[in-house]
Amino acid sequence: MFIAVKFDRRLRDSLQETIFRIKPFTLKGKFTSWENLHLTVVFLGDVREESVPAIKDVMDKVIFKPFQLKFSGIGFFRKPGGSILWIGAEKNRILQEIENQLSWMLAEEGFVLEAREYFPHLTLGRKIIMDKKFDKERFEGSLPVMEQDVRSISLMKSESTEGKLLYTEIYSKNIEPYR
Repeated sequence: MFIAVKFDRRLRDSLQETIFRIKPFTLKGKFTSWENLHLTVVFLGDVREESVPAIKDVMDKVIFKPFQLKFSGIGFFRKPGGSILWIGAEKNRILQEIENQLSWMLAEEGFVLEAREYFPHLTLGRKIIMDKKFDKERFEGSLPVMEQDVRSISLMKSESTEGKLLYTEIYSKNIEPYR
């Protein structure tokens, strides 16, 4: 399970177009499907069903105001067998506060979270091997503006159905502005 920002159709279409444009420069890899495009805020891993109410309670306690999420720049996490291709979310104080609140409260509830620093990004593909002709800077310069207003966070579960990975929203927390 994970807590995420879900994307509207417009942003997902723009991200999918980015995937279509980069595919000709790849020799190998598997790309994220349109319906699975999201930004992970906190990764929880395998969670027992009886722990879900505690996660919902934590999400209900998070207070944040609407904000705009913007994406720019692509990068690669190098891995044996192919890299993870990502597009970065621009630095955003409110998103960082949401991640901090969630992580702290979830840890207080006994959830074990990843210890690494939060690096907001969206995975476009896995096990990607790029053609040597790919010009990263030129490609980044051609990216359109990609942004979305954020007014909620979602608890998602991942399931594999008939060999296809599917992310399903099981709870959504709308924003309650600072008072």
